[in-house]
Amino acid sequence: MLQLFDAFPRHWASSFDFDFLDREFNRLFPAFQQDGRAAAHPVNLYLADEGAKVVVDVPGWRAEDLHLSVEGKKLHIEGRFSAEQENPLSLGDFQRVINLPFRVREDQVAAELNHGRLMISLEKREEDKPKRIQVNVA
Repeated sequence: MLQLFDAFPRHWASSFDFDFLDREFNRLFPAFQQDGRAAAHPVNLYLADEGAKVVVDVPGWRAEDLHLSVEGKKLHIEGRFSAEQENPLSLGDFQRVINLPFRVREDQVAAELNHGRLMISLEKREEDKPKRIQVNVA
């Protein structure tokens, strides 16, 4: 095992072209950067038996500029700045569609914006919730 590690260099070669690596990454993933900033707002999805919680980092956004909708198994999140609004923290207008593994009860969707973090609670429809099945002894 020790011989395997000895075959690899212990430090970066000083001639390694990090600029080349950066150019290649930007060439392969052009939509990832926009004006030198990440083009997407980070999204975390937490699943539970009763539903899910979606957490989206949206620094600088106001609640009235965020629009949510649920369509079947899809959650649509959209943010649009008005023309007179400027915010250096924002990454610009965005639209995200999150595919969920269950259908949502539209009347039970709740969203809260707190210090740049949008938290969305989604409840599963009854027919999509896990069912406990009784096993009988024969």
